[in-house]
Amino acid sequence: MGIVTGYLSQLVSSGIKLLNNGTEVSSSNPLPVGGKSVQKSASFTRPADTTAYAANDAIADSTSVPTLLSFANCANANAGQGYIVKTRLMTNQKTCTARFRLSFYHTAPSPVNDNAPKPKLYADKDKLIGRIDLDPCNTEDTTSDAAFALSTALMPYVCAAADTTIYCILTTLDAFTPASAQQFYLEITCELS
Repeated sequence: MGIVTGYLSQLVSSGIKLLNNGTEVSSSNPLPVGGKSVQKSASFTRPADTTAYAANDAIADSTSVPTLLSFANCANANAGQGYIVKTRLMTNQKTCTARFRLSFYHTAPSPVNDNAPKPKLYADKDKLIGRIDLDPCNTEDTTSDAAFALSTALMPYVCAAADTTIYCILTTLDAFTPASAQQFYLEITCELS
C-alpha cells in the first residue's frame, strides 16, 4: 500500500491529475480498488401447490407475476466486472435430488412464471452472462432439514453500463415434485475487479 500511495503522490506532485468518474481523486473521492470478495443472497418461496416440474421449467415465487432473483453491488462501480467464484443453492425440501441451472444476466431479462418452460430468447442475447449447472441436490444426513448443491465454477462478468446488479433465473434440469410453498435460498460469492 505504501508503494502505491507514494507513486500516486509523485504523480500528483508532478501536476498529473487523477480522475474517478470525471472528478479529481481526493480523500472524499478515492480511486476504487478491486480484489474484494462479496457474498450476496436471495431467497423466495414458491407457490403453495405441488404441481410437478418438467425439465427446463422455471422455479419462481409466482405463476403470474414472478420476481427476478437479483444481487446488488456485485461491482465496485457501474459497468464494473468480476467473477462469480461460488454458488450455493439450498431448499427446505430435504428429499430434493433435482439438478438446477442458474442463468445469470447483467441486465434484467423478462421474468418467467413458476412451472413454465424457460425460453431461450434471442432478445436476451446481449443480457446473458452465462449459466451454471449444479450437481444434484443432496443432504448431509437423516437429521438434516434441507438439501443443497454447491458449485465453484468460475464465471467472469461485466455489469451493465448503469448498474452493479446481477440477475438470475432458476430452472430445474430434472422433473420433480416440489413441496407446497417450498423455499429456496441462493448465495453467490463474487470477486470484484
